[in-house]
Amino acid sequence: MRIGFAGSPEFADTILSALIDAKLNIVRVLTQPPRPYGRGKKVRPTPVNTQADLVGIECVTPTTLRGQEHLVSDLDILVVAAYGLILPSSFLNTPRYGSVNAHASLLPRWRGASPIEHAILHLDERTGVSLMQITKGLDAGPVYESRSIPISCSDTAESITVKLATLAGDMMVEFIQKLQEGKAGQPVPQVASKAVYAPRLTTADARIDWKKDAVHVHAQIRAFQGRSSAWTTVGNVRIKVLEAQICDGCFEPGLLYASKAGVIVGCGSQGLNLKIVQLNLGKGKPLPIKAAMNGYRQIFANGIRWEYP
Repeated sequence: MRIGFAGSPEFADTILSALIDAKLNIVRVLTQPPRPYGRGKKVRPTPVNTQADLVGIECVTPTTLRGQEHLVSDLDILVVAAYGLILPSSFLNTPRYGSVNAHASLLPRWRGASPIEHAILHLDERTGVSLMQITKGLDAGPVYESRSIPISCSDTAESITVKLATLAGDMMVEFIQKLQEGKAGQPVPQVASKAVYAPRLTTADARIDWKKDAVHVHAQIRAFQGRSSAWTTVGNVRIKVLEAQICDGCFEPGLLYASKAGVIVGCGSQGLNLKIVQLNLGKGKPLPIKAAMNGYRQIFANGIRWEYP
């Protein structure tokens, strides 16, 4: 079976690695073009591009797929995972068995761009991977299989992404092996009335509202870890909260309770004991809270009130 793969970030790279390790016949990889990255804006290829080059698989980086059906005309199936480009219907339907997507949610819940983050933000107890036949409509195609994992109170978007990528790789290998044996079965249509959407998140979504209860602020911190990070301000200083723990007690929203033990920030209910923060001052590196207190006393002093919308 001739397999194509379309994906770009680490999530997709983990799935591609699983297909390669299973010795499946990956004949072509499609990924996003190299782009500037990080503070230095150095142009670098996607993780999927790097992996394909490493093992000698043909890799193409089109900026659009319209009129590019020749890239999949010789394929039996196209595997898609976090590719990042719109896939035209003609493109999707060209491979013999069409196209299958590994989506990081339990469809129809959390269709869209940020399913992992929204699952954490909304305090879902479980998330998972759905293998979906790609059709017209945002993540609306019929589902071959879904598998779930629990979300713990310590899980972050980063940790869940790693877990789901590994799960998706295993599922995709098994699916293709079943397809080769004629045992894949037919996908089941989603119940459209149960669809919930996960729109792309912005920096504004990461701003902390200290009037919310600590459970939801803590979820926000975990959901944005590895992205732009949850943030707050005091004066002209932006503070990213990278790690914190919920603590019981009665506190005022946004007010700092500082002591030799550390810093607690009040929330609408309970508070958050800060562990690691990052400021847009100095070297701008993540700091354990005691180092931040020593270096920026005026920001982490007892009685300071951090701002919120």
